[in-house]
Amino acid sequence: MTLIVQARYLVTVTLLLSKSGSGVRGHKAKMSTEEKGTAVNFSVAMVTAPSMEVAQSLSRNIIQRKLAACVNIIPQVVSIYEWQGNIEESSECLMMIKTQSRHIPELTSFVLAHHPYKVPEVISLKISEGNEAYLKWIEQSTQK
Repeated sequence: MTLIVQARYLVTVTLLLSKSGSGVRGHKAKMSTEEKGTAVNFSVAMVTAPSMEVAQSLSRNIIQRKLAACVNIIPQVVSIYEWQGNIEESSECLMMIKTQSRHIPELTSFVLAHHPYKVPEVISLKISEGNEAYLKWIEQSTQK
């Protein structure tokens, strides 16, 4: 339930920014990635981890390998899911990983190789709009 509330809050903020088209101090708050006129696409990947220590370790390694520009760690979400025929409930950390879409396959492979879960969550969503300077920073920070 915590995850749903936090996700709704994030979506609400995004919708408010995209409807207004302006941000703090009148700066342009959004930019369609299609407007950039470039082939660079951006994504947010989400990965859950069993503890803050695991999330921090994975995050540091992801950043060091330039697989992402930034990882936000939401310290406590409650996940309810079916696993091996049982309904489970776990307290986890949620990693929100900002990167170029072309890094998603390598990011996924890295998480699969280093995560303690047998079937770790690695899902990604395309970023359709965002602060132009922030998207440029993601691009520059993830150049190999």
